[in-house]
Amino acid sequence: MTVYWLTNVMIELGYIYEEGGIFKTETGLCSLLIEDGRIKKITAGAAQEEGILILDANRLLILPAFEEMHIHIDKTYYSGPWKACMPAESIFTRFNEEKKILPKQLATAQDRAESMLELLLRNGATNIRTHCNVDPIIGLGGVTNKEGEEVAERLAALNIDITSTVPIGKQVIPIPLLDKKGVKVSLGNDSITDHWSPFGTGDMLQKANRLAERFGWSDERSLGKALRFITGGKETLNNEGKRAWPNVGDEASFVLTNATCTAEAVARQTEKHLVVHKGNIVVGSLKEVKLNNLV
Repeated sequence: MTVYWLTNVMIELGYIYEEGGIFKTETGLCSLLIEDGRIKKITAGAAQEEGILILDANRLLILPAFEEMHIHIDKTYYSGPWKACMPAESIFTRFNEEKKILPKQLATAQDRAESMLELLLRNGATNIRTHCNVDPIIGLGGVTNKEGEEVAERLAALNIDITSTVPIGKQVIPIPLLDKKGVKVSLGNDSITDHWSPFGTGDMLQKANRLAERFGWSDERSLGKALRFITGGKETLNNEGKRAWPNVGDEASFVLTNATCTAEAVARQTEKHLVVHKGNIVVGSLKEVKLNNLV
């Protein structure tokens, strides 16, 4: 499927203001022409072009596809029998466990990695970064504000990005400070379930939700801004409240969800109905409609 219209798509248009502040997000229905993996046209209302397949998005909200930027797909219990973590005296206990656990997992490593990738994809992540272990040299969770500013400025100058899992009950790196200083910050699950933690979900919207809750981002604008930490920096509305995404020429990688706006999607962790990567539907399906059947 290389060319099709996606109609009845809800996009964000701007903010509605009341008493000098943002009251809610304004949205509208549009149609997107998808061709060769990119958004070729964006028109208001229903699609009106014959001879091209038309898919009905059923008024679902369109969001940029998500990115999982820190995940271990090589060491996981996911898709295997349930196994909780063993008690650990320190982080070094976990390192020592890996000497025995990882060789035993080799026989099923590929199957489990594929299952984890499928889970992430179902949850809207079309870009996934996995890696090998690197011992940390410095932790940003416990530095002073002055030290944090100095480190953030150095990171920004060197174009070094930072990824956080936004852990509960632990020190969290100063994400608002890093963001303010121009450091690219992304989020990740780290693990789904392994000998380190059984609490991963593979849902990047949940990570954006936790980020917003952790730093008290509860207003419409702040909740919406949390999305860019899971989309590689893409946001639907810019700082002036103007539409920033989607645009003609953008890669056609996106998620359709049953939310009225980005803020609701982040706050309520709404269901993902469709995932599209470079124009190809990879999760979910939509009903084909004819021009005279469009409402």
